[in-house]
Amino acid sequence: MKWTICWKIDDSYLSTLCISGNVFKFYPRKVKNLGMTINQPVTKNVLLKPNNLVGTSETIRPLSLNLFYNSELHWNQWLSGLIDGDGSLLISKAGYTSCEITMSLADEHALYQIKQKLGGSIKKRAGVKAIRYRLHHKEGMIALVERINGDIRHSTRLEQLRKVCLILNIPIIYPKTITINNGWFSGFFDADGTITYSFKNNYPQLIISVSNKLEENIKYFQTIFGGNIYFDKSGHGNFK
Repeated sequence: MKWTICWKIDDSYLSTLCISGNVFKFYPRKVKNLGMTINQPVTKNVLLKPNNLVGTSETIRPLSLNLFYNSELHWNQWLSGLIDGDGSLLISKAGYTSCEITMSLADEHALYQIKQKLGGSIKKRAGVKAIRYRLHHKEGMIALVERINGDIRHSTRLEQLRKVCLILNIPIIYPKTITINNGWFSGFFDADGTITYSFKNNYPQLIISVSNKLEENIKYFQTIFGGNIYFDKSGHGNFK
């Protein structure tokens, strides 16, 4: 999940909110941080000059798990979505199960929260700005499966879960119809979602998107929130 941030000190929170919209009205400190002044883009005052909006932008990726959910149920759903987006459930040649989640270095605090609850290890990936969480001991894997069983929805990850459950002798639970309040959306969006904006007829247009190699894995967003799905040819190609 990426939020646009503005750093210019002489612009008020209210000016920034006019650009950021209702998504951030309870969290203006996430949109603007007056304490940082190095390499910051400029936001022009919207209230005084309505046609003089943002000329440059920057994004950060704060995780949403601490903002909207505080129950174990929602945290488990968030974890399921995060694994669907950035994780893998694996089985070694010797028959041992494990879970790996790889994210940007900027998201390491999320992985440390998972480690705090389930154990496991965290290591930086050599040569890339990424960090990987790994859980492989049996007790931790059982605890993990108990948390995510019934909320894994990614087609590949669901098959991985089925095989892991078979080895751990745990009956697999297939996901039920998802609702708008499910924390899975938050986790998957933290893994594969983006918030950006562009200008159309001199007005900023907010764009909220999520991408995946398979269209079926992002259909949940279209079903609940609306919007369109198309194939983005850039990079290695994704449905968006």
